[in-house]
Amino acid sequence: HNLECPQFFPKLYALLRPSTLECAYRERFFLTLEVFLASTHLPAYLSAAFAKRLARLALGASPSGCLIALGLTLNLIIRHAE
Repeated sequence: HNLECPQFFPKLYALLRPSTLECAYRERFFLTLEVFLASTHLPAYLSAAFAKRLARLALGASPSGCLIALGLTLNLIIRHAE
């Protein structure tokens, strides 16, 4: 398919705000986010940046939002352990 979207990951990173952990569609958003970050071809700095952002968001989130953010952070660390 050879699609090119050069600003995809910076825009996806910008969507990670505290309000994202409290919105009604957060389960769907984070499942989709995990699909986008599942590739093992992502650079290590990119997966580390997302893991750091998610961990920081988890600090101020509600308990249910914290579980989602920390679960995704753990999956990123395990998947991209280099």
